[in-house]
Amino acid sequence: MTILIGFLLLLQQASTLQSTCPDLSGRYVKQGEDGRVYIPIKQTRCETIEIDWVASSYAGTSGETHVLHLDGKFHEDTSWFGGTGKQLTSATFRSKILELIARPAKAADASAFPWKLAFELLPNGDLCERFLDSHGSSSSVAGQQGSSDPPAEDEAARRSSEARDPSDPYQALGCPRIK
Repeated sequence: MTILIGFLLLLQQASTLQSTCPDLSGRYVKQGEDGRVYIPIKQTRCETIEIDWVASSYAGTSGETHVLHLDGKFHEDTSWFGGTGKQLTSATFRSKILELIARPAKAADASAFPWKLAFELLPNGDLCERFLDSHGSSSSVAGQQGSSDPPAEDEAARRSSEARDPSDPYQALGCPRIK
């Protein structure tokens, strides 16, 4: 009987831990002025997340894959957004928001960071993306694709391009404000 109670308590604790971390797995697309950004995400529980970042425009296609441990520690990673070289990236969930922080692999100041990126799953399944760097901040929505066929991609891109917050003059494209 004691073993059964212990097992049930362990099972309850595991399900509580799992519920603190939303599953962002899915295929997302952002519509830009001259092309699209594709963001397929594969998440393994609250342990790791794999994010592909593929930009497709009139000039061509570029992309990279990032496999990140969701432990809040900096790990070696490739550059994001078409950059070259190595950097360190930290990934962790803060409440229901995935927070990514990048810094140079060889930074003189360990507290320096070139950018922060936060992903939040919206109620309709789309992904809110908030970006912060030394030039300011921005936000946008990546529409979730229900399937890999072209109509689903176009519908997700349409939702991405229509996500605007008219009350925020600094936000050309964006997600709802966090309240």
